[in-house]
Amino acid sequence: MGNIIFQKTINQSEINAKYLNVDFPESFPFKKGEEFWLLGSNDEKFLATRHTNTVITGLTKWFRTNQISENTKIKLSYNENELIENKRVLHVEFSNDDNNISSSPNNDVRFAFKFESELENFIASNLKSIDENLTLYAKQYRAGDGIIDLLCYDKEKNFVIIELKNTKTSDVVVGQIARYMGWVKENLIKDSNKKVKGLILTPEIDYKLEYAASILPNVEVKYFQFSVKFVTKEELEK
Repeated sequence: MGNIIFQKTINQSEINAKYLNVDFPESFPFKKGEEFWLLGSNDEKFLATRHTNTVITGLTKWFRTNQISENTKIKLSYNENELIENKRVLHVEFSNDDNNISSSPNNDVRFAFKFESELENFIASNLKSIDENLTLYAKQYRAGDGIIDLLCYDKEKNFVIIELKNTKTSDVVVGQIARYMGWVKENLIKDSNKKVKGLILTPEIDYKLEYAASILPNVEVKYFQFSVKFVTKEELEK
C-alpha cells in the first residue's frame, strides 16, 4: 500500500482546543489511543495521539510552533511501513494559501504549488532544467530520522541532495541539508573521491539563508518561479 492522503481545513474550534478532527476511513490502521509522530516538511516531529476514531490530540506544541490560524489548509499522508523510534508517522504539509495564482507586473500569471509533494513530482520530472547533468536516484529517501526530498547524482556520480521549499524558507534548512549530506557520506558513499552536494530550492529570497549557505562550499541555493503567459493564436503560430 502506498501513501494514504487526507486534506482538510482547520477551523477555530480546533485551534482553541488544540486538536485535529479528521474523517479517517475504516481502513486507517492507527488505533484509538495509539501515539505516533506528526512530522512536518522540515522533519520536526511532534508526539500526537489518535484519541478517538476522528480526533488527534496532543497538538499544543504543533499549533504553537507553526502558528496555525483559522482556515489553514493541510494535507496528511502516511506509509504503513514507515516507523520512527518504533512509532508510526503521519506527515503534514501546508497549503500556501487559498489562491495559488497571482499576477506579475509583466502580465504573466505566476502560480505556486499548494503542497510540496506536487512541487517534488514536478522538479523530479524536470531535473535537466536545473542542471543537465542531474539524474534522479530516489524520491523521499529515508536518511536516518529524516527524509531527503530528492536524492540525485551528477555526471561524475557525486550525490546531490535537493531540499525543496514551496514557500519562503529560513536558514534552518541549511542545518537540515547538512545533516542529510553527512548521513549520505557516511552510509552511501563507498569511494572516498566522491562528494556530496546540497541544493536548496525555494521561491523567495531569504538573506539569512544565503549567509548560512555561503559558508558551506558544497551547498547552493537556487530560486524558482513558474508562470503561464496568455497569448493569441497568431502569437502561438509564430
